[in-house]
Amino acid sequence: MSRPALAARMGEELPFHRENGVHVLLSQTADGRLTIGDSHAYANTLHPFESEEINQAVVDYLGTFAQLPNPAITERWSGYYPSLRDGRTELLTEPEPGVTVVNGVGGAGMTLSFGLAEEIVGG
Repeated sequence: MSRPALAARMGEELPFHRENGVHVLLSQTADGRLTIGDSHAYANTLHPFESEEINQAVVDYLGTFAQLPNPAITERWSGYYPSLRDGRTELLTEPEPGVTVVNGVGGAGMTLSFGLAEEIVGG
């Protein structure tokens, strides 16, 4: 399926999810607890409050493909992704010899960070 066709289908089937950047991720910690996420809402300012409607949409969609023994939420957190005004996808700086700082891979950090590190500092 092409990306435009998938975007159209998601817009028709799950418009709220599409408009609010809802996508479902699930991972289990060493102690057996589950980390569930998340949504990406982009704006020019930081909004200090989470939307319970969006959080519930994440949990509800998770329930369409996973059965949890106890779906109670025990903690929540909000993360913010930096962005650069000039359109670059990452900030690269060398504050002193032998030290390289890279940041700004947005919501793809877990996916891209090791490949980006290899590209920037070699390996």
